[in-house]
Amino acid sequence: MFQKLNLQYFFSYLGSVPYIVIILDKYLFFQIREDYIMNFLIHYTILIFVFVGAINWDPQIKLKNYLIVYGFMPSLIAAIIIVLNLINFATLFLLISILFFLIFQLLLDYILIYYSKLNRNFFFYVRVPLTTFIVFVIGIFIS
Repeated sequence: MFQKLNLQYFFSYLGSVPYIVIILDKYLFFQIREDYIMNFLIHYTILIFVFVGAINWDPQIKLKNYLIVYGFMPSLIAAIIIVLNLINFATLFLLISILFFLIFQLLLDYILIYYSKLNRNFFFYVRVPLTTFIVFVIGIFIS
């Protein structure tokens, strides 16, 4: 069984545990303040957003310029969102923006794998379900 376990898939799904914990707290435990949850959602989701953007980076091969820019853009967007959050910009707007960027990134990744024949299994078994789950969780908290 462990020989067939893909660690990249396993750790990717393990990253959804904090979202499950905050959902449980929202509906069962009521221990975490709402503003802490919202800040956590912002920061943890942009962390994932940046990691997903960097997934196409490989120092072993020469990347095309558009892949370099595409991999860098989530970091730039995340930095802007962090600064806006630090100056107490509207949390609801930031979360909606993150939702937009996550969905946009998923669509661009689909186009990228469709045309470049990258790892389609990872996209359909990990990226789509986890991004959908994250969007769903954020939707719960902004509604």
